[in-house]
Amino acid sequence: MEISEDERLESIKKKEEIAELTAEIFKIYRQPENVAELKGKIHTILSKVAVILSYSSSKNAGAITSSLTKRAVMIDLLIEREGWGWDIVTGEVNRFCAVANGIRFDFTKSGLNIQLPSISKVEISPFKTEFS
Repeated sequence: MEISEDERLESIKKKEEIAELTAEIFKIYRQPENVAELKGKIHTILSKVAVILSYSSSKNAGAITSSLTKRAVMIDLLIEREGWGWDIVTGEVNRFCAVANGIRFDFTKSGLNIQLPSISKVEISPFKTEFS
């Protein structure tokens, strides 16, 4: 599916907005009192990624959404769970932002091709994290 010039420009604009939001997150995420603002920015990023993915016919669009959503849910769980240090939350926020900023897209004749950054697979559970 070929995308229009407006959709191309919108994709680029959303990607730039994601970069701005992650820069804003890095200014506030070390202070637990900013948790509401942090969550809001994370969910805004998810929304902007969804807009970009809506222009794509990439087979991996579901994997991209799933990866970012899992990380956002993990951040929410860590924030809500008492007894966890804030350093664990900030580590997950760092990874979320790295994945969001690392999303690549190429405009081809057949449409918009989107790829996640090349990172190791992470199995996320509210009780343990396994890397492979």
